[in-house]
Amino acid sequence: MEYRGYPAYNILSEMTYPIAQQIAAVKQVAAEKRGAGEVALADALQAALQSLVARSATAGSVGPASGLPVVAQVPRTLYKQFEAEYHAFCREHTGMDGRMDGAQGKALNSIIEYLTANNRTRDAAGALKSWQYLLSHWDQVGDFLARQKQLTAINKYLVELLETIRKANNVDHKKPLDSGKERKRKRLLSEMEDAARSVQHFQTCAEYPGRAAHRHGAEAALEELRIQLNAL
Repeated sequence: MEYRGYPAYNILSEMTYPIAQQIAAVKQVAAEKRGAGEVALADALQAALQSLVARSATAGSVGPASGLPVVAQVPRTLYKQFEAEYHAFCREHTGMDGRMDGAQGKALNSIIEYLTANNRTRDAAGALKSWQYLLSHWDQVGDFLARQKQLTAINKYLVELLETIRKANNVDHKKPLDSGKERKRKRLLSEMEDAARSVQHFQTCAEYPGRAAHRHGAEAALEELRIQLNAL
């Protein structure tokens, strides 16, 4: 048995090794693989490690002294449902599945946590409905936010995305739009796009005196524009 070309490790057999030894072995191998840049395998081993820690904690064999972090895990079924909705959304808008890696998975967990705590019913079903609602109203978020399709970006701008959609759907269509406010919203989105490009430039350009200060200034300007947009 192999995982992406790697021989399966015989370190998870509880009939052969005590669970404490399994945890130590998986922890060591995961660290080695992550240090070698083999992120996919390291993430798989990390998931196995968390499962072992949970089982050992139940059995009373591992406590805080183990040094292993206790990481809150989103129920896998809910995570998979969110991930499936995201891939369908990406296929609709780009023709391809969404990109998933460690950073994107962490962002999706953060999105799930936020939506679970901030939907009307405050449960998993309400979180999934909120996620579906957000993705199905993507055409209402404006040009700048509409380009933020990676999960890390959606997580970063989650409040702005939800608020923009909420305001778009709460407009009283019997009354004329506030043209001044709408013009200001469009201007802020355009300025946010320019500021985001500046941040990206200062993050990737060659080092020069004052580069850090310029980058921080661009980041502060982007944050200020986000606050102004959210206040509209």
